[in-house]
Amino acid sequence: MKKPIGMNSVNGKGGTSDVNGKGGTSGMTLIEVSIVLVVLGLLISLGTSLMISMVKRVQFANSREIVYGDVDSLTSYAATNGRLPSPSPSTEFQGSVRNPNDAWNKPLTYITDPALSGTANTICGRRSTNLTVIAYRQPTCTLDTATIINNVAFVAASGGDNLKPQTTAVAGPVGGCAAGNQCVSVYCALRPDNNGVIYDDIVKWVNMDELRTKAGCAGAPLSIVNNELPYGSLGSTINYNATIYASGGVPLSGGNYRWCVEGTIKTVTGAYLCTSIGGTPVQINPNIDTCINSPESDSHWCVGRNLFFGNSTCAAGSSSQFTGPASGSYSVNVVVRDDNNPGTDDPACNQSSNRDNCAGKTFVLTINP
Repeated sequence: MKKPIGMNSVNGKGGTSDVNGKGGTSGMTLIEVSIVLVVLGLLISLGTSLMISMVKRVQFANSREIVYGDVDSLTSYAATNGRLPSPSPSTEFQGSVRNPNDAWNKPLTYITDPALSGTANTICGRRSTNLTVIAYRQPTCTLDTATIINNVAFVAASGGDNLKPQTTAVAGPVGGCAAGNQCVSVYCALRPDNNGVIYDDIVKWVNMDELRTKAGCAGAPLSIVNNELPYGSLGSTINYNATIYASGGVPLSGGNYRWCVEGTIKTVTGAYLCTSIGGTPVQINPNIDTCINSPESDSHWCVGRNLFFGNSTCAAGSSSQFTGPASGSYSVNVVVRDDNNPGTDDPACNQSSNRDNCAGKTFVLTINP
């Protein structure tokens, strides 16, 4: 008797068989297909996230290189021109740097003290600015602790990946930044700023001392040139001539400076110190530290190119004639200040908000019998 077609000769069960007697081919179940799709999706997602992360890293690195390169360009510009480019109009800044845009093709932020971008050849004469950086970059990165960096020449920054520039200047007083200053807050990377927005700006700043050094300004700060005064003698017919000179800094118009004198020379009869021919003799103060504590508008300051010993009328070619009280050695404390902050009545030299440069030197004037 013949077997029915399709029946297995071993167990008698129905079903097709191949030449090897094995069961027929079978496909993937829906569960297996779902698992494969999930795995593929995870691999694609992982690859995409890795690619995005790599792109961000490259853009961050490129933007950092652009910011640092532009800082070098700005320093070179200052060394060549004696000033920084003006942020307004922005075309001057754009023309002075390698690339005015970051890797996200967004314009860089550029902030500087306007006094540094005005008249040429002002960099070497200045030591102070009205630009302050408030850096929240301590190990704890908390908003209640910051490092205050005064006398910043300029700040350059990229807005970062979020394309929202968070590095801006606001008027002081702010968080330790003095009133009248431009205050720039810089936060820890990837930490919230004061507005709760994650901070991802790429920032670099240069202070005034660094800029002066890179611009080759050695020997340019305000200073009193003299190191000593010549001897004098008592007598109404003995003339005494001496001139005290200043150099560097940012002189007033005509190359003038502001002068202040104090010390025991006040008691010497016939000692007149003048700043201009035909002017009024400088008011000599008997108390030390009067000059350094006097604001720019105080009457203790007199304007002139040099400080010289003359008579009561400061006449041309006049001299001092020491007639008393006695021979001996007397202190002459001289303080000079420039016009680093023009158009403003600056406070005393010992005040942190003062923007003028000040220099002082104490001389000993020996008067022989």
